[in-house]
Amino acid sequence: MDYEGGTLTFGDQPFEMVPYYGFPGDYFLGIIVEDINGNLYEEFVPITVVE
Repeated sequence: MDYEGGTLTFGDQPFEMVPYYGFPGDYFLGIIVEDINGNLYEEFVPITVVE
């Protein structure tokens, strides 16, 4: 189940994604977060980097 959410912050700064050069190939992009109760939530997606 997916839920729309607001901006994630750490302290008073929002998280930021910065692009950088990646070698061509197939990868998995993932994030794991832990809530205040110690529950872990994972999300992984396959991505393909092309030249």
